[in-house]
Amino acid sequence: MLQRVKTTPFSGPDGTRRFDRTLEDAYQKALLEDKTRAFIQTNVLAVLLYAGFGYLDMWGLPGAYRDAWAVRAGVIGVTLLSSLLATQQPARFLRWYGLVVGSLYFGWGAGIVAIIQLSAPGEFAWDSYYAGLLLVSMGLYTCTYLSPAVACTVGFSLTFAYILGAMLGQNMGYGEGRVALLGNCFFLLSANVIGIVSLDIRERFARKAFLLESGQGES
Repeated sequence: MLQRVKTTPFSGPDGTRRFDRTLEDAYQKALLEDKTRAFIQTNVLAVLLYAGFGYLDMWGLPGAYRDAWAVRAGVIGVTLLSSLLATQQPARFLRWYGLVVGSLYFGWGAGIVAIIQLSAPGEFAWDSYYAGLLLVSMGLYTCTYLSPAVACTVGFSLTFAYILGAMLGQNMGYGEGRVALLGNCFFLLSANVIGIVSLDIRERFARKAFLLESGQGES
C-alpha cells in the first residue's frame, strides 16, 4: 500500500517548496550532474537551432541577412564558452548556476529580439520570428533548475523586451501591426504562464523524489 510522504522539511509561509538550509545544500549538490548534463544538452540544441534557423534568414530578412548572422554568431560563441565553463569549472558553475543559466537564456531571447529589429515591414521575420521566444520559454521552464523567481524574471523580461521593440522599433502599435502584436503577446504571455505551472510541478516532484532517495521521507 502506498504511503503518503510528509513534506515537513519544506518551509516557507508562501507555500514554495523549499528545504531548510542543510537539506537544501544537499539537494543542490545532488543535482550537480543533472544540472550540468541538462545545460550541455540544451546548449547543443540551442546552437543547432540558432544556426539551423539562420538558413531561413535569406528569405526571412534578406535586407539584413549578414547582420542577422553576426548576431547569431555572437550568441553561439557565448553559448559555447558557457558550456566550457560548466565542464571545466563544475563547482563554480553550481555556485553561480542561477546567474549563468538565467543570463544565457536571456541572451538567447535578446538575440532573437535583436534579429527581429533588423527586419523590415513585410518581411517574414518582422512579425513571425517572435516564435523563437516561445522556444526559449520552453527550454527555460522545462530544461533548467532555475528558481521560479529567476525563471519568471527572465521569461517576462524577454516578453517585455519584445513588446518594447515592437512598439518603439517596429511601430507595431498602429494599424494592422497592432493585431499581429496583440496575437504575439497573447502567445508569449501564455507560454510563460504554462511554463511557470510546469516548473512548479516538476520542482515539487523532484524534491519529493530526493526526500525518498535520501531517506528523509516519512510515512
